[in-house]
Amino acid sequence: MRYHRQYAPLTQMASHRDDLSHVTLVMAGGFLEESSNGSCLVRVGDVLIKPRDTAHSNHFAHEGAALLCLTFPQIPSEKGETPQWACLRTAASMRLALELTEAIRHEDEARIAQGQACLLAEGMGAAQVARRSPPRWLSRLKDELTESGLAEVDVASRAEAAGVHPVHASRLFRRHFGESITAYAQNQSIRRAMAQFGKKRRGLGRIAQIAGFYDQSHMCRVFRQQLGLAPGRVQALGEAVAS
Repeated sequence: MRYHRQYAPLTQMASHRDDLSHVTLVMAGGFLEESSNGSCLVRVGDVLIKPRDTAHSNHFAHEGAALLCLTFPQIPSEKGETPQWACLRTAASMRLALELTEAIRHEDEARIAQGQACLLAEGMGAAQVARRSPPRWLSRLKDELTESGLAEVDVASRAEAAGVHPVHASRLFRRHFGESITAYAQNQSIRRAMAQFGKKRRGLGRIAQIAGFYDQSHMCRVFRQQLGLAPGRVQALGEAVAS
């Protein structure tokens, strides 16, 4: 089942449990979720996997939140793993959630089952990544990529500035953060673009510039490469949530 949910600014929800398992893609805004897994700030572009009967509370941000929610009696797995709560932040996770949304829209049971299993595997992988502590230079590199605001990155020059070989930097980055250096930079720009989609009187060309892409064509290529959908389609999904 797929449904849209819009939350007003500063909405608070006391601890509760859901009867169904949820896969939630944040299309706009964000919220703080507190559960037995701790506190997690969930932002635009994040994918939240929540097994049924998970006790949690939510505190929504000043801008509220628009959520694309997919619900299931349970999240199955081909290998029989137990579903775990997870907040996924890679572009690959976002793509899986969007592909699962399309599978549900077309009532494609085979693709739905495959999408559920893939997201569960992503959640298990994210739990392993979270247990690793990156070296300081790698954390600084990640912060620099986030703050640069650019969708493209010169990996060689970034690695040289950190005093390491580009291959070593790339390998460690993927190991600790779940995606390549280039994919991470593009992921941040995709999120910045998604945060702008709800702004009125702001065309895709201007959004591309704000988000750190060279131009609208560059943004379209990156969206299709990373998410499998054009920016306009992702924007339409967000507008459907907000309407």
